[in-house]
Amino acid sequence: KFDEYMQAMGASFFLRKIGNRLTPVQKISVENDTVKIDTVTTFKSTSVSFKLNEQFDEKTMDDKKVKSLATLEGGKLVIVQNTEEGKFRSRMTRSVEGDVL
Repeated sequence: KFDEYMQAMGASFFLRKIGNRLTPVQKISVENDTVKIDTVTTFKSTSVSFKLNEQFDEKTMDDKKVKSLATLEGGKLVIVQNTEEGKFRSRMTRSVEGDVL
């Protein structure tokens, strides 16, 4: 399913093959009203900081420029990404259960 998702989002064959083999580690932290998400893999790492309910610019792991909006819905962090040209839209939901993200 992840390969199908990446293909639908326009990721190249090369990036899809790498992406299917990676196990990213994410660290989410909050300082004052700013949320920071660090994503680390053996191939590439990213970091993004934002405020809830405010649109922000972001670059995806495959270097797409997107406009993102993060909200809290039922205690879950929901991030919606839209490419600048409006071709792709992605929705990610993060929740914590015990000590597992």
